[in-house]
Amino acid sequence: MRRDRLPAARGGARLPAVSPPPLRFAIASPGRWGRKLLDAARASPWLRLAGVSSRTPATAAAVAAEYGGRAYGSYAELLADPAVEAVILPTPHFLHQAQATAAMQAGKHVFVEKPMATTVPEAEAMLRCARETGRVLAVGHQGRHTGGIRRVRAMIADGDFGEIAAVVVVQGYPLLQYRAAGDWRTGPQAPPGGQLDELGVHYFDVLQFLFGPVRRVAGLVQRPAPSEPPTTAVAALHFDGGIIASYTTYASSVGTSRLIIFGSKGALEMNRMGEGECTWQPVCDLARARSGGLPPVPRQFEGPHLSTTALTAELEDFARAVREGRPPAVGAAESLSTLRIARAVMEASATGRTIEL
Repeated sequence: MRRDRLPAARGGARLPAVSPPPLRFAIASPGRWGRKLLDAARASPWLRLAGVSSRTPATAAAVAAEYGGRAYGSYAELLADPAVEAVILPTPHFLHQAQATAAMQAGKHVFVEKPMATTVPEAEAMLRCARETGRVLAVGHQGRHTGGIRRVRAMIADGDFGEIAAVVVVQGYPLLQYRAAGDWRTGPQAPPGGQLDELGVHYFDVLQFLFGPVRRVAGLVQRPAPSEPPTTAVAALHFDGGIIASYTTYASSVGTSRLIIFGSKGALEMNRMGEGECTWQPVCDLARARSGGLPPVPRQFEGPHLSTTALTAELEDFARAVREGRPPAVGAAESLSTLRIARAVMEASATGRTIEL
């Protein structure tokens, strides 16, 4: 059994007690990803499911039967329940602002999946609402919770890379070939940034976690038609400290999530933020470098891992932020910055200019 596999704490299985008591949360419309979040939540003693709502009553009943809690007749009924302290929203992106705002105004803390909204003004409004209501608003960017990314941050601080020469990210999946008919992502309510909204915001958060704020953005996007969201994008990001990174995403080729950091002491290639195969290639003399250099050496990173225990880590951070009265690791301000980068890439492509943030 893999070390990072989530424990199957179903039914009557007990988790260690915590003090203060676990955060009682409800979830809205859990589909495939929502069920992954429910699996992740029940692996933590800091969270306890109070109930579920869905557009289809049978779905709510089935999820409640499997995971516990009430099956609410509607989202409004869920928000009216005083036993619910927080809401998890793995819902379509275009619903995020309205649902999160309603929850915070009802006194609930909110964990919403990325992107936090479909437009910058919507995200700004969500941030204002969180501040005005005093509610915790966390966003699902689990990358910075992975053991691999946290270890790389420590390596950078310790000088293990030497001087950073360049950073390269490539991320994509064959989404266009395998997307189901009728998927909302292909209709008029599709995320405006396409791949930048679906995937790019994850790495924009991780890169800023590693290298600080992005200040200048250049980029190009490719669209199937002028009115449709981008399916391919290339961005050049200039960070506060002077580091330059490139980010490429696509929706019609092999699945990959690859980060390469090139430094004066060596280069680290990370797959799936440390969950997949990773290698370190040390710098060597120029003569040998011209013939291919030293062979890459495998590197392993302890969890949390991207698609399993990092989900538990981000939800537990959300619960602890509520209980401890502190901001979450990735809140509205951090997620808003990733959406601004995505829109800057699109603006740069449309205008041919470098965009200042």
